[in-house]
Amino acid sequence: MRIGSRVRDAVRTLVYRPHDVLPWYLVGAGVPAVSRVISLLAFALAAGVLWTRSGLATFRERALEIGPIPIDDPAVAEAQDPFGDPESVGQPPEQELEELLGTTPEELAAVFEPLADPAAVSIVVLGLILTGIVSVGLNAVVSAGRLGGVYGALRGADGSRAGVETFLRDWLSFLALLVVELVALAAVVIVGVGLLTTALGAGGAAGVGLGILAVLATVAGILLVQLLLAFVGPAIVVDGRGFFAGLKGGLAFLVREPLAVVAYVVLGLSVVVGLAIVGGFFSLLGAGSVVALLGLVVAAPLLETAKVSLYAASRGEELSAPAPDLRERRPLRVRARDGFARGWRELFAFVRETPGLHATIVGLFAAGIAVGWVVIGGGLVGIVETSIDGRLVGTNPIGLFFDFAANNWTVAVLTATGGLAFAVPAAVSILFNGLAFGAIARLEVDLLELLAFVTPHGIVEIPAILIAGALGLWLGLIAFRGVVGRADRTDLADGIRRAYWVLVGIAILILVAAVIEAFVSPYLRLLV
Repeated sequence: MRIGSRVRDAVRTLVYRPHDVLPWYLVGAGVPAVSRVISLLAFALAAGVLWTRSGLATFRERALEIGPIPIDDPAVAEAQDPFGDPESVGQPPEQELEELLGTTPEELAAVFEPLADPAAVSIVVLGLILTGIVSVGLNAVVSAGRLGGVYGALRGADGSRAGVETFLRDWLSFLALLVVELVALAAVVIVGVGLLTTALGAGGAAGVGLGILAVLATVAGILLVQLLLAFVGPAIVVDGRGFFAGLKGGLAFLVREPLAVVAYVVLGLSVVVGLAIVGGFFSLLGAGSVVALLGLVVAAPLLETAKVSLYAASRGEELSAPAPDLRERRPLRVRARDGFARGWRELFAFVRETPGLHATIVGLFAAGIAVGWVVIGGGLVGIVETSIDGRLVGTNPIGLFFDFAANNWTVAVLTATGGLAFAVPAAVSILFNGLAFGAIARLEVDLLELLAFVTPHGIVEIPAILIAGALGLWLGLIAFRGVVGRADRTDLADGIRRAYWVLVGIAILILVAAVIEAFVSPYLRLLV
């Protein structure tokens, strides 16, 4: 097997056929929107419990005695930073916080004591645990679609359709793979904790040395488990014979193709190091969200495409050229221009064809703003206050641009593709955004200044997010029709593919809004 050719195939597939590789990665990005519904429901139920037991009323009474707390004041954030250097301000963080808020940490803890109702806390903890379980499980089964789409793209097929076919065929196998991985990791951690406990019990320098060795051995064991199972997913997809055959094939690949495994490890380390370097640069600009987006659309697809390509080649498959026709061999600049043009057309076509869904989303957003203003914001008036001035302190326009663009498009993707879970996550996401907007506006110290900041970019950004919400409802309806037998897997694949192109169009709106939000809005607010 020519390892270099297989890795180049992976890169070329991602470059020449992103429309086949990326749709299922965007679907995977919607998993947090699905799992978040559980945690939000848990918090709502906990709030209901506190309300019936007068916990919220008691909290409000006590909080009003020390409020309002300027939560956007940079000085408050610095005083609350547990990693700050007390010497840099000449006094302990607790004392600095006491001077800023006019209350001691003990008095502040007493304010929140009514919220520590056992029933409410239990509901929240249970909700967070279920959120984690659902998130891990959904990520596992969605990976079947991701690898299926990659395998289809490598063969020159429709990645969205191949992803749907593989997802429906192999989701249970990927869930079994998750269980095996979790059991193996748990065993490694349990043994590691036992070794560490024994080492520290020995005491002295020898005990410390043995403890360090125990930690290193545990880390090595975790990495070994990841390596042993790395090619099981590709084996399940390529061989198409279920979990046990995939497990056997993935482990056999490690023995049969050691050089390919080494090449993959080197590629993985290179990607991680490169992402860390890029992440450090954007973190200095205050745009850490760019790193997560690059991981979603570049790092993860590249590594998984390489895995599938290496495994398929080891099975003797002759993969199609990633660029099968002259049109796809055009310069990257030209293809990017045409891709964004298609996304723009799909965006407008989708809006024209779904006025009812957009009206529904606008209604949900408006309802969220109203409830956020009256209920949440009204309940917190006099307790906390927000400030657009405080949120913009220490920022720079370039960092703001990258952060706003990456974060807002990620929110749009999450809202849209999360809607595949029968539209509920998309509706909840839009409602939640409305609640947050209404509450923050109610608590703003200078509402006119906030409106002056939001309006210039909001006339572009808010419609973009609402279109993403309508797209989520549309995908949810396709999923529902599939369950009741009124749509088939072709309809689902077509829906995922179209959602990808609409999200490309939304990206254009998000970029325009980010330019305005970073370079125009912060200065227009100063004119008020």
